[in-house]
Amino acid sequence: MCARWVSHMSSPKIPLVAQTIIAKWWPGRYYIVSTNYLDPSSPLSRLTRSLETDELLENVAPGPDRFLTQVYRCDRYGMPRSFNKPLSEKEHSNQSSAKAGHDETVRALEKCLCMRILRSV
Repeated sequence: MCARWVSHMSSPKIPLVAQTIIAKWWPGRYYIVSTNYLDPSSPLSRLTRSLETDELLENVAPGPDRFLTQVYRCDRYGMPRSFNKPLSEKEHSNQSSAKAGHDETVRALEKCLCMRILRSV
């Protein structure tokens, strides 16, 4: 295992499904893997769907549930260095596949397979 330590958030609350900080052996090399629920009825989600479907915001119905797993470089406390561009991003359709995708990403980063994950961006 190539990770120096791994810290899982014990009991996340929605919109956070799972969150893990991974410390590599290289000094200053930390990653945060975060899986979030994207609320389809939120104003931002409805605005995005409005732009995609070319309908008025008032006429846009909420879309399907979506979950998003993202990987960022961070400091040892889990604070991302930048939210501009994640190292990896994967969308899921339900909570169980989101948790499984989160665990798969964490295992890959733990075992030094991060190059495979980072290429999926």
